Amino acid sequence: MTESQKRPARRVERDLQAVGAVAQAVLDSDNSDALLSEIAHAARTLVAAKVAMVITIAGEPEVVTIRALVGVSGGPLAVGSAAPLAGTAIADLVRIGSIMVRRGAHEAPAASRSIMDAYQVGPVVGVPLSSDRVTRGALFVGKATGAAPFRQADIQLIATFAHQAASAIHLSELRAAEATLTVGAEHDRIARDLHDGVVQSLYGLGMSLRASITRSAEPAVVPIVHDALDRLDEAIAAVRKYIAQLELTSASSQASAAARSSLEPPTPPNDDRLPRDVIGALGSLAEASLAGRSLASVLGQIVTGVVGRTGAAFCVLGTVTEDGRELEIRAVAGPAVPGRNVGDLVPLDETLAAVAIRRGRPIVVTSPEQAGPGMREPMRRMGMGPVVAVPMSVRGRAFGGLAVGRQPGSRRFSRHEVNMIEAHAVQAAIALEFDRVREELRRGVVIEERRRVGTDLHDRVIQMLFGIGLTLQSLEGTTRDGPTQATLRTAVDSIDRAIRDLRRYVFDSGPSLAVDRRLDDELRALVADLVAATTLDLTVDIDPAVSGMVADSAGDILQIASEGVSNVVRHANANHCLVRLLLRNGEAVLQIADDGSGVSSISTSRGHGLRNMRTRAAALGGRLDIRGNHPRGTVVELAVPVQ
Repeated sequence: MTESQKRPARRVERDLQAVGAVAQAVLDSDNSDALLSEIAHAARTLVAAKVAMVITIAGEPEVVTIRALVGVSGGPLAVGSAAPLAGTAIADLVRIGSIMVRRGAHEAPAASRSIMDAYQVGPVVGVPLSSDRVTRGALFVGKATGAAPFRQADIQLIATFAHQAASAIHLSELRAAEATLTVGAEHDRIARDLHDGVVQSLYGLGMSLRASITRSAEPAVVPIVHDALDRLDEAIAAVRKYIAQLELTSASSQASAAARSSLEPPTPPNDDRLPRDVIGALGSLAEASLAGRSLASVLGQIVTGVVGRTGAAFCVLGTVTEDGRELEIRAVAGPAVPGRNVGDLVPLDETLAAVAIRRGRPIVVTSPEQAGPGMREPMRRMGMGPVVAVPMSVRGRAFGGLAVGRQPGSRRFSRHEVNMIEAHAVQAAIALEFDRVREELRRGVVIEERRRVGTDLHDRVIQMLFGIGLTLQSLEGTTRDGPTQATLRTAVDSIDRAIRDLRRYVFDSGPSLAVDRRLDDELRALVADLVAATTLDLTVDIDPAVSGMVADSAGDILQIASEGVSNVVRHANANHCLVRLLLRNGEAVLQIADDGSGVSSISTSRGHGLRNMRTRAAALGGRLDIRGNHPRGTVVELAVPVQ
């Protein structure tokens, strides 16, 4: 190869390494402004330009803001400066929606021409930062006045950097929107559990205490219990008010997040083919990793692209399991490799990726004889010749690897091919890390929000309930009336249980059974407590075998039963209530029937209770039906599929 032939090859090699470094920065950085500045600097340097600038669009009416600027200083352009979109150079990009190339200031609109002349800028390339057909900004790169126009290869490189910038902006916005939605969903859950569990429990406690007052033979007890009841009503009102606040912030969170276009995943392109050149391919992968495609699709596109560009026989991508002992195969391209199918778990020490992961750099071998003692026989058995293994890492932690191999006797991998494989591995790491960080983000936001809500409820409600419990406990020791003592003891236990439930509903994922109780036992006890202070005739018919089938859904079933029976007690004016749990047509059916006023006595579409019942039924994959009973009354029926 002559020196004139080597120069373009070295340039491609340099560009490839720069694109890989920027992709790794997209993966590692949590500072989008610094990252955009790094991208602008790389684009300017690699195409020998004078200036590079990243602009973003936001607001209504739309405003453009300079987020990164390298190569010039002073004058009207500065990082952070903003102006209306109309009349700017980026307005043309938004209108056209594709790459804009100007050979000099004479081809630019008047508004841009004066700025180009002021900074002595000639040829300019502008690339929109787009996702989901929405332009979020632009990357502009300009050469000095009188410089040669941009080559097609330079334009393609700038476009690839623009895709990286769009990915960085999209990821930053998505993180913010997803955190908002996660808080809203958690507020919904806590509000639902507080209403179905705590409010219903406290309401039942109040009914029981009022009944005990009418039976009490000790006048001294009555005013104290009346005072406790007043405070209990205040506690119930406080919980209801807090539920309303949670629901309000939940609705607001969902509305604001939905308003951000970044929340809706961009529509994946219909064409899965990659550009023929590697720089363009990496730009396409940068888009795809954040463009709404499934993780499996993006990883499959990466390994297929590596095989196609290197002429390899196979490419295998895997991630290390949590215990660090195995490699989980996540994507495979090429002919089947024994023990290397998607989903397989392979001992880490039996893979070349292990060496690359531990050393933190690529491993290149030309034959099994060059591999370590532990790998020679496996490579021979799998028919491997030259192999490259590169690590995938984020913030210095290697968590997986990419292995690419050829048939025995084939040529070894060149330095250029190894660099290209590394760049693809970084794109795979972006896709994997993006998938992981979304889940971690959800968990982190939820934990923090639970802590905040828990503190708030402690200050507002738990202290109030604790004081009521102490009052009733002291009163129990002063009375000699046996039934009154029993009622007060039960009331104190109920308050203690309500406090525990408050904390559990906030810090756990919802209601659950005590470890020593079964669903059928808990269901009988629950409905008996709810009707204890009434004259309602209760019949309970529960099939223990069916309760075992739906034990994993016990918390939601108990809450639905609690709401259903509470509605009978409060609204139905019934004489009799039947609670059944049975198996019917492959479904577990919870049935609550009464002989009261009928469906018209309750609203089937409004109110927390019925709405929560429907939400829980849907979460269980079941359905909730409310209908009239014959000859009178109401039937509430939950049907849940069982295995």
